[in-house]
Amino acid sequence: MRSLVLLAAALLCAACGTSSLYYWGDYEDSVLTVSSLPDGFDVDEQIDLLETQVEQSNNKGLGVPPGLHAHLAYLYSFRGDIASARNNLLREKELFPESAVFVDGLIARLDTMQVRS
Repeated sequence: MRSLVLLAAALLCAACGTSSLYYWGDYEDSVLTVSSLPDGFDVDEQIDLLETQVEQSNNKGLGVPPGLHAHLAYLYSFRGDIASARNNLLREKELFPESAVFVDGLIARLDTMQVRS
């Protein structure tokens, strides 16, 4: 029994020492805010928050988490800035090529929005 406790403690300590590949910052909080208050959030504040996080990620030598640029694209499209939305979707696809099919679908929808505008 004592050896199991020691093993569990060692695993916990090892887990505490691991570092992340990404700087998560306020990304998850932004997603929660936007999704739980779809009409009650400040778009510019959320964009500024995440753009600052991208800079901080670069300064820390860490990557931005998967989905952050797609979330930024959503925020820019919400504001009507289709060019910035497109650029963020392309950046998402560049950083995470496994998302290409999904992101290409979003870009196609974005292009449809631009045609209607």
